[in-house]
Amino acid sequence: MAETAAKAYGADAVVCPSMAGSGPIYLFTDVLNVPTVSTGCGYYDSRVHAPNENVRVKDFTAGIKHVALLLLEFA
Repeated sequence: MAETAAKAYGADAVVCPSMAGSGPIYLFTDVLNVPTVSTGCGYYDSRVHAPNENVRVKDFTAGIKHVALLLLEFA
């Protein structure tokens, strides 16, 4: 995941072992014992979940590239 993120974004990935809002990943990691990761795109001024939430086009397209690389690398 970190390698594909570095390819897509042109910089080292920021890895956070646990983040708020990661969804019901607990069911996979603790109940089914399946290793799981999640990813997303954004930038520091995105105002996450605010009425004026936004994303820059270059971040969005890099996020698309990252998902494509993940599918190619892990398929």
